[in-house]
Amino acid sequence: MLIRHDSWYGWMFFGLSFVVIFPDEFLENIRLPLTWRHLIWLEAILVGVIVGVMIILKHYYSDLQWFFPLFFIGLVTVFRGIVWYLSRSDGD
Repeated sequence: MLIRHDSWYGWMFFGLSFVVIFPDEFLENIRLPLTWRHLIWLEAILVGVIVGVMIILKHYYSDLQWFFPLFFIGLVTVFRGIVWYLSRSDGD
């Protein structure tokens, strides 16, 4: 089964997906004035963290599929697309 309601790592990947897809919003909330170069490094580090955590979790949970974090990243990406579309249409 792809998603179980009792998996703690599902919530972890969901939270990491929000930080990966909304890094600019995340940085505004913690009030760090960083440039786009910092943002790209943050993205690279967070994707590396997701890959590393997935490798470690795959060792302990053999039924975990490699594409599991991609589901959450895709879900949050769709959400960001909807938010972008709605905010774009507000200005018209």
